[in-house]
Amino acid sequence: VAVSAAAGAITNREEAFKALSKLAEFFRRTEPHSPISYTLDELVRRGRLPLLRLLEELIPDEDARRGFMMRSGVEPANPGATSGGGGGESSIYSE
Repeated sequence: VAVSAAAGAITNREEAFKALSKLAEFFRRTEPHSPISYTLDELVRRGRLPLLRLLEELIPDEDARRGFMMRSGVEPANPGATSGGGGGESSIYSE
């Protein structure tokens, strides 16, 4: 027996991003002075980035980023590399 999702339930990543974008639009319209809409838009933008590109934004210093990746178990897309763009990347490294 298949169970259908409840009306309005978020069932995947893209639906979640769309819901956040709708919330951002609500705050932009109702509270134009508030930074909430910009923060939500930035959250959605960053959520759609490949992991390595996100880490490049969050940790601009390459040595610090490499250290974080080593300590957290994140493998670079290409051995010895800390930025995306190489071939053969897995889904956590690419869009």
